[in-house]
Amino acid sequence: MTVRPPKPGHHSTRPTSVWLFSLVCSAAWACGSADTGGAEATTKDSGGLPTPDGPAADEGCESLTLGHDGPDSPVVGDQWAVFLRCDEATLVGASVLTVDPVEAAEIDENLVIFREAGPCTVRLQVGSRAASLDVVVNP
Repeated sequence: MTVRPPKPGHHSTRPTSVWLFSLVCSAAWACGSADTGGAEATTKDSGGLPTPDGPAADEGCESLTLGHDGPDSPVVGDQWAVFLRCDEATLVGASVLTVDPVEAAEIDENLVIFREAGPCTVRLQVGSRAASLDVVVNP
């Protein structure tokens, strides 16, 4: 195969030149103008998108209680599902459940499984709110 130089006056195009030109044009078209999120800017310095209002002030709970699903007078081996209520609404979110003394019960997520007879304190904290309940576990 013989490669000849182009004739004077004719424009030579290579397949890679066409492909590269198409790629640059496609990229420029795809970038387009900046997305304003559906809001059209009226001035050059419009301040961007509006800032949403902050959350309403926390008014607190009139009644913060530690509830449980299980027998009111537990015996060794019984289990409670423990939950925290603020004005009759169950609180959800990051929580910490503890039992004092530690040996009195085993904890599995929100379940307390009583392992020793005697008095203990069950405490549940959800977010910044917490409540405790004194329990006497029967043998």
